[in-house]
Amino acid sequence: MSTSSQNPSPESPTSARERLIGYALVALPNEPAFAKCDELANAFRAEVLHEAIKAARSKLLTDGTGADVLVAYDRGINDAVVAISALLEGGAS
Repeated sequence: MSTSSQNPSPESPTSARERLIGYALVALPNEPAFAKCDELANAFRAEVLHEAIKAARSKLLTDGTGADVLVAYDRGINDAVVAISALLEGGAS
């Protein structure tokens, strides 16, 4: 796989999801195929977001000293988890 297909340029007018579904429609141009591709793309997105939440939570500190800088750090991590969770619930990406 070429690097350009892994990291499309920011100017690319379509998202990876749109390219995936477009490719599938070329390969299987029918409504059931489109619906299945959409379902699989949604499932993949959810998996990636769950992985991101897990990764963020793994960075929470367990120091327990209550130092202001550590509390602020953990608050930032929790804010990130909340924002990612909102994407799972249909928020904008």
